[in-house]
Amino acid sequence: MLSSLLVVLASTEQPCAEVGNHISIRYTGSIHSLSAAGTPGNVYDEGAISFVVGRGEVILGMDEGVIGACVGATRTLVIPPEKGYGEAGLTSHERDGKWWDGIPGFATLQIVLEVMAVHVLEDKISYDDMFATLDANGDRSLSREEVMAYFKQVHEHDHIPDDLWEDDVDGDGYISWEEFSGPKGAGARDEL
Repeated sequence: MLSSLLVVLASTEQPCAEVGNHISIRYTGSIHSLSAAGTPGNVYDEGAISFVVGRGEVILGMDEGVIGACVGATRTLVIPPEKGYGEAGLTSHERDGKWWDGIPGFATLQIVLEVMAVHVLEDKISYDDMFATLDANGDRSLSREEVMAYFKQVHEHDHIPDDLWEDDVDGDGYISWEEFSGPKGAGARDEL
């Protein structure tokens, strides 16, 4: 049984990922040839994703495995179950219109990835107080423009998640601090 994350990388002299950076990768995930569970070589997912390194937005093995990866580099990550989907595994899932097989519990994974981009996020981004991060003009309300600017900068896409605007309870086109359901820091912000 593998007890730690193994990484094979290609060297490059481009910007490299560190904890707190936003990274974009292309990847193929499969069951590793030495896995005690699952069908070796079975591809369970592939595509392109972006995430903030070290924030737990992906499985632990991938989060740790991209640290130090530079733009243009390829890496092959061998991820033991405890840094992948563990005992529970993952049920079959749909992404981009395609259904993928599930991952059995206790499977060792292999993820081959290529780093497409690494971005250093501005210091003002706080995941403990997302409202303050999104409220660019500090007026205690979020406009669609403010939220769109954040998604363009951090997530590199031009759309706001459909369910976010459900927070606009009063329907005025803005999300107030009181309406916002995401992380807002330790307490109510001072009135301006």
